[in-house]
Amino acid sequence: NHVRLTIACANRLGLRTVAVLRGEKPEVPTGNLLLDHILGVAEIHWVDPKDYATREELVRATEARAEELAEELRRRGEVPYVIPNGCKPLHSAIAYAGCVLELLEQMRVLNLAPDVIVTACGTAGTQTGLILGSLLFAQGQIRVVGISVSGKAENLRARIRRNLEEAISFLGLKLSVPEELIEVYDGYVGPGYAVPTPEMRRAVELLARKEGILLDPVYTGKAMAGLLDLAEKGAFKGAETLVFLHTGGVPALFSEAQAPVFYSSGETFPGPAV
Repeated sequence: NHVRLTIACANRLGLRTVAVLRGEKPEVPTGNLLLDHILGVAEIHWVDPKDYATREELVRATEARAEELAEELRRRGEVPYVIPNGCKPLHSAIAYAGCVLELLEQMRVLNLAPDVIVTACGTAGTQTGLILGSLLFAQGQIRVVGISVSGKAENLRARIRRNLEEAISFLGLKLSVPEELIEVYDGYVGPGYAVPTPEMRRAVELLARKEGILLDPVYTGKAMAGLLDLAEKGAFKGAETLVFLHTGGVPALFSEAQAPVFYSSGETFPGPAV
């Protein structure tokens, strides 16, 4: 999702995009990868997950490959700008703090105010920004709930705190972040990142059939599965207005790895998606 949108924005600015992707090059591109080609990505370089024991090692290898390519471009006299996996934490924090302000302005017109925002949490940049926005524009009164799609809650909370401290320092603010404001649940990941779960499928189908809104299978589908389960357990008791942040990603529904999940008759799910 991030790569696709970056290519689109770069096109508007007249810039070339060189992508470094995790996975094996498919014979026929589908989903986001197909859109990358339609958008005219200049180059795609692949890092094979089978060469690495853990997801963390794979991420580090991918970022190292991006730096190698950037250095090659510099030697050729070009000026590359390297965007890491999930964007730079400071940038995403400031951007999604602005999202909270935009949300408040839109809801004020409807005479509403959000009590809770629920979001998918992957690299944690989105949730970091939402918490910062809650602190800046709502005195921390908006509860931000992250549903992990890959990492452990403990690790994500630590990352969010580091990111918040960096953003607060950069902005020259004097803000303290209460521990209870950093709320992450990791019980909805399933076997792993991008691996479909029955709960995700049911959440995607429920919203599609009740509201006509499509979620994606990697992020928002699992986040909605978490929201529905937490609501059933009474986790949002007392909240009058709950906002689910739809962060996009619908093209993943059409990927070769994910599409069979939604037309299979049983509850059999394929392995990890690229």
